[in-house]
Amino acid sequence: MWELNNSLPTARSVRKGGLKMAFPGKPMFISEYGTDFTGYTHDGSAEELGIHHSIWAPALSGATGITQWWWWNTIDEFDLYHHYNHLGIFIGNIPCLECKSLDLKSNQPKVLAVGLGTPDTAWLWVHNTQNNWDRAKYRKHVRELKGIRVIIKDLPAGNYQINYFDTYSGEYYLTIEVSFESSPIIEIEKLVKDVAFYIKKSD
Repeated sequence: MWELNNSLPTARSVRKGGLKMAFPGKPMFISEYGTDFTGYTHDGSAEELGIHHSIWAPALSGATGITQWWWWNTIDEFDLYHHYNHLGIFIGNIPCLECKSLDLKSNQPKVLAVGLGTPDTAWLWVHNTQNNWDRAKYRKHVRELKGIRVIIKDLPAGNYQINYFDTYSGEYYLTIEVSFESSPIIEIEKLVKDVAFYIKKSD
């Protein structure tokens, strides 16, 4: 699968492409993926963004594995392992056999929200789809999104601990306790790139 459609950012094309090819109830993953069929140009932004999005989207969408990067030799050549390390830190405690893909609803069309969860826990990845390979390659402006709300329909009302994870540094940077009278709602004040959440029921 190549990123040929500039109107369909990497993360969304990986998710939609994979889901279209998958049979209901059958395991799937995208075996090959590249952002530019003309070759890999290491500029520190566009191509690395393609790698970043192409592994986070399937990992939190319920695929049996992450996307296999077409320009595999560049991972070692340019020491890009940190992208995989950061993802590994976040998904390391996910009980995959107990999880299902979550039914998430965002209040903004430019947001892609995917996640996995159990009856009382959720792992989410929320992405500003304007922040994509095409815009990075051609130095296009990425508009900051504000006032984002993501509803986790699969989780019940109750008290929750919400942990914010920086996907670029590989670190948790904020933990808050919130009580919900209905399905939990994740609120993001501002979003330029993407952010991940580990949410667990605390009562």
